[in-house]
Amino acid sequence: ALPLVRHAESAFEPVGDVLGAGGAPLPASIVASLTVAFVASVDGLYFDQDRVGVLAGRMANPASRDEIMMNARAASLLGLRVGELIPIGFYTDAQSGSPGYGTARVRPVVRIEARITGLAEFNDELVQDDADRPQGDLLFTPALTKTLLAAGTGSGISWYGLKLDGGAGSVPVVEREADARLGAGGAAWFRVASADEAQVQ
Repeated sequence: ALPLVRHAESAFEPVGDVLGAGGAPLPASIVASLTVAFVASVDGLYFDQDRVGVLAGRMANPASRDEIMMNARAASLLGLRVGELIPIGFYTDAQSGSPGYGTARVRPVVRIEARITGLAEFNDELVQDDADRPQGDLLFTPALTKTLLAAGTGSGISWYGLKLDGGAGSVPVVEREADARLGAGGAAWFRVASADEAQVQ
């Protein structure tokens, strides 16, 4: 609905953890969740728009529910490697705040055996501010995202990739329009690739 936005695709952050043998989240997964985001592409963001670059392995199939990719930071924090098959559980936000979360007593609403098909680099990692360096990401396909949205696993954080008419010159107007539509109850954080490029050393 924003007049200067030519095209938009989105992703959201589900609540999820890598699971151990007993079905409980691995302690390392819970700790790493502070610095590793689970990113679920809704309609192709990071697969066709702002497409990730594959450094090792291959691109995950967007139509597959059980293929995922990760960046190098996530691989390091979680101790994972390309080709591994790992169990991942997804939870509702209410479950993640319950007293039993982190144990097998809280069962995930969605559980998959995920194959890590590739080590990928997101476009905002190519030129990146030092303050953003700690971020790790696991990327899930649109096929899985449909299931996760239906199960209510969202954390409340969403990402939007916007293509603008007028390019970088339209950014301030679109930012104001987006903030106005969110109102007092929402908050947006903007990242502009051209700004990072101009500041790179």
